[in-house]
Amino acid sequence: DGCCGTGGFLIEALQQMRNKIKKNSNINEAKKKELIKQITNESLHGIDAALEPDLSKIARINMYLHNDGGSKVFRYDGLETNIKPDKSDNNIVKNEINELSKHLKDNTFDIILTNPPFSMWYEIEDEAQKEIVSSYELLRFNNNGKVRNRLRTSEMFIERYKNLLKPGGKLISVIDETILSSKDYKHVRDYIKKYFIIHAIVSLHGDAFQMSKARVKTALIYLIKKKNNEEQKNFFMYPSIYLGVDDRPITTPPNEIKDARLKAKEEISEILSNYDNFMNNKFTKWQVEYSKDLDRLDYKSCFNLQGRFKNNWKNNGFEIKKIGAICDVVNLDERIVKPSDHPEKEFRILTITYEGRPKTDETRLGKNINYKKMISLKEGDLVFSEYNSFNGAIGYITKDFEGALASNSYTVVRSKNLENSVYLWSVMRTTEIRCDLLSSAVGMGRQTIDWTDIQKIELPFFKEQKVIEISNIILNSWEKEKEILQTFYNIKDTLNKNFSLETDDSKIRFAQIKPPK
Repeated sequence: DGCCGTGGFLIEALQQMRNKIKKNSNINEAKKKELIKQITNESLHGIDAALEPDLSKIARINMYLHNDGGSKVFRYDGLETNIKPDKSDNNIVKNEINELSKHLKDNTFDIILTNPPFSMWYEIEDEAQKEIVSSYELLRFNNNGKVRNRLRTSEMFIERYKNLLKPGGKLISVIDETILSSKDYKHVRDYIKKYFIIHAIVSLHGDAFQMSKARVKTALIYLIKKKNNEEQKNFFMYPSIYLGVDDRPITTPPNEIKDARLKAKEEISEILSNYDNFMNNKFTKWQVEYSKDLDRLDYKSCFNLQGRFKNNWKNNGFEIKKIGAICDVVNLDERIVKPSDHPEKEFRILTITYEGRPKTDETRLGKNINYKKMISLKEGDLVFSEYNSFNGAIGYITKDFEGALASNSYTVVRSKNLENSVYLWSVMRTTEIRCDLLSSAVGMGRQTIDWTDIQKIELPFFKEQKVIEISNIILNSWEKEKEILQTFYNIKDTLNKNFSLETDDSKIRFAQIKPPK
């Protein structure tokens, strides 16, 4: 493991191999002891670059506590290909690095099991990093003869591990799904296809690493280094929704923790059962038919379910329309506002909630707005959040919000038939259509979608009279909601006028004594 942390993967591998040997009835006790000694003393290698704390030292202690007799765990940069001591290193460090260089040879390892860092960069312009990153083929790979100016660690580790593995060796790694999906990392996918057989990919829940405060959509990828010119075949793929989210905060009620862990355990059994079927050429729906045209390697692309109910809609007599045929992006030349041109003017700043409701809780003077350009909104606009449309942040602008400003993280469109706008708002916020939106989105943490993809989404339509009826029901509901809220405001105002319960002084008093949220 080239970024082993405290040694968790290595310890688990040690325990698994040791238990298999102990349970093997085909070998005698003497041979079992010999094999276990070989595993503990010779077969496990780990590297980690962390200094504060020194994770390699913690990993080594951890492994000794698990009966590893001679852990080969080193503090070094796992991405460094030219392993040599620095002149400033003391003799102990020099000896350790020289020892590492003897073990870390190309075409040496059978299995690499790892969870590399995703978001770090190695840059050509950084003198400390230039020598390391310049040695990587990916810096030039599939780039029309040009040299990239930087590489992300997640892609570099793929190349590093490719070189360290024996032909036929296995790489099992956590990987961020940006590598699998984004057009910016097509060269990495092409690199994987050139040097590896893709054997299995298990997509993980977006919150799988929430306890470590890493909000990154990830997958487990299982690659096998090609021996010769092996051809890629179908590979296994599964979309996990429970793995990783079974690790809950200690404040979680015990019954919820128990339920989460049970679901994760059941899902593991389901994955392994389907994987066994895949390996034994039995039926499983969780395999991807490989073709040379396959570009993206993320689940939502390989199992593209966009518009999966279209035939049902057609058969039931409903009309189907693309959003791009119904709506146009607003004319920005007519709508753009430059806040800096109006330094003393107050502007209402728009946000859209996950419930699809516009809000303008924040008001700023033009001179205090950081955006150079913003979009002025009109009644009837539909507003899509670039980051959160698939969480429901799609808003319909009523008259109350006309004139508010939206940042460029929103796409603002208008229906060619304004009577359809509210109906569109209601359909686009359904879970199925939000899934269709999400199928086109890419990104590491906060995935994004723009009009290029939004306009391709297809929607079912009732007859015109039914569409108008639904729109009117929604509009009337919003009016009633306003009346109800106004009732509460009126009561609060009455209480304040009679008892001084909502004064500025009361608010200051509350701010002085309130506890943390």
